[in-house]
Amino acid sequence: MEWFSYLLFLVCPLMMLFMMRGGHGGGHSHSEHDHEMHNRLQNLEEENQRLKERLNAFSDYTDQKKTS
Repeated sequence: MEWFSYLLFLVCPLMMLFMMRGGHGGGHSHSEHDHEMHNRLQNLEEENQRLKERLNAFSDYTDQKKTS
């Protein structure tokens, strides 16, 4: 039964390596992840700007309707 203790002791670090690698997007490097997140953030900022412009245009339209 002593061999089981040694086996468990040797397997733990290997399991930790596999789990950590899987937790970071399956082996993608940090620079790939950073680039992807930068692109997503840029797309969200652009969409946010478009929505603000549409909201302002709608607000102007409703204000004109109220004054008419």
